[in-house]
Amino acid sequence: MTVWAKNDDVPEKQDKYGIVVLEIDCDKKLADNPKLPRNSYIVTYMTDGVEHHDIIIGLKVNIFDCYYDSLGKGSLKSIEYTGGQITAKLFDANKYIDASNKGATKKKK
Repeated sequence: MTVWAKNDDVPEKQDKYGIVVLEIDCDKKLADNPKLPRNSYIVTYMTDGVEHHDIIIGLKVNIFDCYYDSLGKGSLKSIEYTGGQITAKLFDANKYIDASNKGATKKKK
């Protein structure tokens, strides 16, 4: 079980918590990408004894609420800034998501 059990969970939780999901269950090294925005976080959490990493944009408290509500006490390990160097105002999340070819966070029309 992860926070994002189904692709349908992504837009629903993004809207509920005011966050933007850039990467799901990714390699921790992706957080070193300078093309990420300065306000992005790498979230580390454990499920079923396996460590997972997501890259999220949002307020830290909203990110915490999302993961705590989804996983419960003790699963969330850390929420740390990524190595992003792009000003949040200039960062285009949709363009980044399209380039990653995952498409998991695109809203259905």
